[in-house]
Amino acid sequence: METAKKKINVTRIVSGLMLFPLVAVVLIWGNKYLVDVLISLIAILSLHEFYNAFKGKANPVEIIGYIAAVSIAFIHVIPVSWMLKIIGAVLAVSILALFLTVIMSNLKRNIVDISITFFGICYIVIFLMFISIIRENLQNGKSIEELTSTLTFYDYYLEGYSAVLSGFIGNYSIETLDENNQKVFKNTYGLKAFLPIAK
Repeated sequence: METAKKKINVTRIVSGLMLFPLVAVVLIWGNKYLVDVLISLIAILSLHEFYNAFKGKANPVEIIGYIAAVSIAFIHVIPVSWMLKIIGAVLAVSILALFLTVIMSNLKRNIVDISITFFGICYIVIFLMFISIIRENLQNGKSIEELTSTLTFYDYYLEGYSAVLSGFIGNYSIETLDENNQKVFKNTYGLKAFLPIAK
């Protein structure tokens, strides 16, 4: 059993390392429709992992989450003026559908199941949806302050992700050789975290 878990974890790490460059290339050079499809696929995979984490403890309604994840692929197909109305309607219909599954399953599903399902939609799908929207607006010349002025949860996500990632990116000094072959420390900005065996 332990060997199977280690194999799964190694597979996840290797697949993540292999897919990261592809995702980065698509995010940097892909058009908005390709980026939307890619983010939709990432949302589906993320929801799959999220829901699998609760197997045995809860029974989330996965299909509702996957439908929400697929909807990311259509962000730039739907006119912007309709976007908030559609998101509000989809969330309302999702909540209704989740409660209907409790009733239709003769209470085999419960509030925990639908809470986990809905949390996955809010935390993964909606968060990833903003990546595509922010990327497009940054390419159109808007600043991050302009973009986030109306986002209710931006400060929450910024604080949470900064707490985790702020140690990985920032100012640091690196020892280099100058033009006289003397060792000097050069101040720079970038990725501070690295895998030591890479050197």
